[in-house]
Amino acid sequence: MGYFCGMRANIKIQYQLQTLVARVLVLIALLGFNIAFAQVAPPKYSGVSFYVIAHQDDWQLFMGSNAFKDIRAFDHSTVQFASNKVVFIYTTAGNIHDDDDKKSCVCKDPYDTSSRLPYWKVREAGSKNSIHLAACRSGKVQGAGFPYAPNDEVTINGHTITRYRFKNTVSYYLRMKTGEYGYWTYFPNNQVNTVDNSSNYIDWADFVNTLYYIFKEEMTNDVKDSSAVFNFPDINMEVNPEDHNDHYLAGRAGLIAVRLLTKETNIAYQQNLFVDYYLSKLPENISLKNCQEKSSLIGAYCLSLLDYNAWAEFDDLYLEWTRRSYYRQVNSTTLPGTDYNCLLMDMDTLALKIYPNPANNITWLKFNQPLKSPVELRITTISGAMVFKENLNLDEQNNIPINTSGYQNGNYMAIIANDNGIIGQILFQVSHY
Repeated sequence: MGYFCGMRANIKIQYQLQTLVARVLVLIALLGFNIAFAQVAPPKYSGVSFYVIAHQDDWQLFMGSNAFKDIRAFDHSTVQFASNKVVFIYTTAGNIHDDDDKKSCVCKDPYDTSSRLPYWKVREAGSKNSIHLAACRSGKVQGAGFPYAPNDEVTINGHTITRYRFKNTVSYYLRMKTGEYGYWTYFPNNQVNTVDNSSNYIDWADFVNTLYYIFKEEMTNDVKDSSAVFNFPDINMEVNPEDHNDHYLAGRAGLIAVRLLTKETNIAYQQNLFVDYYLSKLPENISLKNCQEKSSLIGAYCLSLLDYNAWAEFDDLYLEWTRRSYYRQVNSTTLPGTDYNCLLMDMDTLALKIYPNPANNITWLKFNQPLKSPVELRITTISGAMVFKENLNLDEQNNIPINTSGYQNGNYMAIIANDNGIIGQILFQVSHY
């Protein structure tokens, strides 16, 4: 009897050991499966939309209807919101006025100077508030009185860039100086620092390549494939006249960066090119719902600025912009010409230089290659008004003198065109001593 009891005890112990070993093996297998599964987990988003803009309130005013829909994209297959990732890239800091300017230095508490912030930081807070409004389905706005999620800093193309993530959105703040990078782009041997001195861009190619690497980073991070749509200001001055220098240059840089992507991937990416300031002169064309969405975005932006006792612009012109949205769709393989009449300054198109810049009484327009006649030289103001136009017979020359002695001080565009449309254009400045 004792023998059988002992044997039953041994069998019971062996069974318990075997069960324990089996459980451990199952647990290890499950852990291994989970680890492996985590390593090959499918990306979170089905696609990504990029918005490259110059200032913190540009996308709300001019691209707000599209951006609102992109942020709230609904995936019917999973019955979930936010199937789309939306990336905002702000190229400039907005305003960089001196401390005595009413816009440059504001306080959360006007009686507490320790809470003083530069205006560009407040504008960044406003851009976040617009995103929060669109991304929060409850309709509750974050409000500047509440803490935002912290920024983080990333290194892209050797540059330190401030990044902000909220739900399905990512924001990059490049913080270059407003009104300046529209000029230094074409000035040889110039560098541009950011307003917070976190980085500097040595030339135009450096800036374009930085956008290119941001695109690549966000297209491969949490996205199922290379599905991407890009949104820029339209740089065709016939379609989008009277626009801001910084808008044009943000659009130009974005277009070139996407062309670089196309050369690498052989994918023709969709690009939406938006009309900006000229919107107020076009017929109203969006629904009441879209108008309300755009108004809510810019309203959230302005309310955030007011929370910091900052100057917030929301006048009749802003209301005109919120009732309209005009853009055209092209793809990244479209060539310059009558349909896509804007310069994509890469190795496939005519690269221009102008020197001296700023010009006093004369400047020289130089090309990267000799031109065949005939071509047309146009000089326009930045708003598109024609100042000078002449047909040229260059006989394979690669430079043209421009007499600027009769021009007023200011910014101009030199444009070279042939029968196929604009083949080159460059911003320059006239400053008489």
